[in-house]
Amino acid sequence: AVIAAIAPHKLKSFVYHTTSARAGDRSISVGGNAPGIARNAFGLMGAVSILLETRGVGIGLESYQRRVATHYIAAKALLEAAASMAPALAATIADVRAAEARSTDDIVIAHTGTKTLMALPLIDPATGQDKPVTVDMLDTRVLTGVEHRARPAGYLIAADRAAPIRARLDLMGAQWCTLNRRLELPVERYEIVSRRDADPRAINPERSLQVRVLADRATVEAGTLYVPLDQAAGTRIALVLEPDAPGSISAQDLSGEAGSSALVISRLPRQAMSASVAGGLGCVKQ
Repeated sequence: AVIAAIAPHKLKSFVYHTTSARAGDRSISVGGNAPGIARNAFGLMGAVSILLETRGVGIGLESYQRRVATHYIAAKALLEAAASMAPALAATIADVRAAEARSTDDIVIAHTGTKTLMALPLIDPATGQDKPVTVDMLDTRVLTGVEHRARPAGYLIAADRAAPIRARLDLMGAQWCTLNRRLELPVERYEIVSRRDADPRAINPERSLQVRVLADRATVEAGTLYVPLDQAAGTRIALVLEPDAPGSISAQDLSGEAGSSALVISRLPRQAMSASVAGGLGCVKQ
């Protein structure tokens, strides 16, 4: 719809791509797959999500009319296309969100893109003429998972450390509950193996934590926050709470865990979710 709409105006399009924010890094990527980037976060919560950008980074007001008009034409085309298929679109979104709430798929903690040669449509700064240049491109549309982790029933977060995490979950529209009594539970806890600084500006931020997951049994106090994954935003929630996923809450130290060898978030394995455990969760979902 967008390509058809811009063509009569002699406007051209190309797949979204970006350079690295790191000095000296000349890599080029077809967008990025970090779950905290808006288009990815929306997609992980079952929404149709499209990013449009116009050529012109760093040129101030030059070509301003062209850039504004391009966004207007593209956005209008998208809205008209969505309106023309509204019932099917709404049904598809509802089906996807319901399937996500039922999912038992593993969580992809880390992945790699595919390196490929691509002709980048550059412009000669002296003449203004097209100057395509073939470059090595990291194509993040073609992915290979390199680290998977079994999807838990949900996550447990100590009440006295839960406030900043709960605030993030609320922004996501996530549902959560609190335990109404003390429970002895089989859990999986995280132990930090290594910690390093990550560049939050990077389109594909590297993981700043490495952890190991250890089976344990714990006394979980009343008031503990429980975040179930049987909801439409389940995978998005997992990628925020798994500490070694890119841009996780623990990696950003939003729960005040710096300097600790253990994390306040733990996992409730799916096989541990019995009727008696569920009854103790006091899940008045927020």
